[in-house]
Amino acid sequence: KILFILVKSNDRGNYYSAAKFATLSKSNIKAYYSKASYGKVTLNPAAESHGTANDGVVGWIKLNRNHPNTQNNSGNANALLTKQAILAANKYVNFAAYDTNGDGYVDSHELAVVVIVAGWEYSYGGAAYSPSVWGHKWSLDSVGIPVVDGKYVGAYHNGNGGYAQYGEIHQNNASNKHIATIGIMVHELGPVSYTHLRAHETVLDLVCRLLLEKKNSQ
Repeated sequence: KILFILVKSNDRGNYYSAAKFATLSKSNIKAYYSKASYGKVTLNPAAESHGTANDGVVGWIKLNRNHPNTQNNSGNANALLTKQAILAANKYVNFAAYDTNGDGYVDSHELAVVVIVAGWEYSYGGAAYSPSVWGHKWSLDSVGIPVVDGKYVGAYHNGNGGYAQYGEIHQNNASNKHIATIGIMVHELGPVSYTHLRAHETVLDLVCRLLLEKKNSQ
């Protein structure tokens, strides 16, 4: 399952609607992974009660803070924003339902948590557009792992957990402003989200293995 948490701040509102990100999750990302894995991997929207229920998107939620504007860095400021986003989304999501193995942690292969930050994606447009964040995958251990519905969410947990974060807008010149596209997302979501991954396997390992299995079966 995948959960998008869309957050805006006191000094930066959103540009694109939550519905557009729901389409990105339900159609583009899901289709990409299904095709890349020859139908063996599906990534479905998480159940939630915000806006359009069960489309896998919670937001836009306004956090009582300013945009971190970390640009081409990622660290505790980004992790803290993600922690705040998870806590704010808790009223709309039953995180406990995703601890499928009952170990007290919601790992990323059980629920991929993706935070979309209102503003720009630095890896696409660079310093010309701000405020921005750099798309990345990380964990929340350094800022205190949030406990929601009695479960740890966003913990490193031996490499099984974590979160992904991206900027809302892709733009590198005056005429090509558009919603964040799936390229950077699937790159970072690879090691975050797969229930079908074997131990120590990334999405690239998975796709190569599936290709080999397909070849060997022919």
